Amino acid sequence: MAITQSLKISEGFTADASSYTTTDSLTAVANKLYLVCVASIGVDDAAPTLTHNAATNPLSFTQMTSVEQPNGLGRITTYRAMGTLDSGAGTIGISFPGGTQSRAAIIVSEFSGVDTSGSNGSGAILQTGITATDDGTLSTVTTTLASLSGADNRPWQCSMYQNDNANHTPDSNYIEIAEIQMLTVDELCVASQWDDDGQDLTATATYTTGDDKAAIAHELVALVALSAVSEVKIVHELTFRR
Repeated sequence: MAITQSLKISEGFTADASSYTTTDSLTAVANKLYLVCVASIGVDDAAPTLTHNAATNPLSFTQMTSVEQPNGLGRITTYRAMGTLDSGAGTIGISFPGGTQSRAAIIVSEFSGVDTSGSNGSGAILQTGITATDDGTLSTVTTTLASLSGADNRPWQCSMYQNDNANHTPDSNYIEIAEIQMLTVDELCVASQWDDDGQDLTATATYTTGDDKAAIAHELVALVALSAVSEVKIVHELTFRR
């Protein structure tokens, strides 16, 4: 089954704070994957916790991977969530246990056609690739995944870059999902991208110049459609048992 993506929230925050709340609300649909990227700049940049402020059936976000920039001032973290029931509308709260941040950004994507097994979307994510570099001569940050496990599985990447001249260009085989730029004081650029119709295992995010960068990639697992032969077999077995 083909995986499809819909951008739900893309917001940046420029105030010094230890917690932020999105302006936009998220209404979750049952059995869809919500893949979240959060990046921040702060002296103590421990990974934040996320809260879905919905009155009914709020999502519970599970932290997957967190990578710190080499300079120790920036961190990028990914989360997943999948509910068994539709939720009400609710903003997302971002709370940093380590203290005040000077910049933060969040990107939330909804994926349909993914594996619904496991707990809270665990079956929809199979493998992870990470990179962090402070090489000032490189304007790119690249993540690499091993061969994907299914023909319909797709690679996804999020990245962050700390510079006052940060403009993200996606990989030539990827589609940019969102880009957030905050280019004055404690600069931060955050972007996400995915290969929506292929399996390019090496995702490269290109920025205008070289500086501290970090990125995370995940393999999204497609829902395996029941074949016509299997459907007939199941119907036959049910009929026979009656």
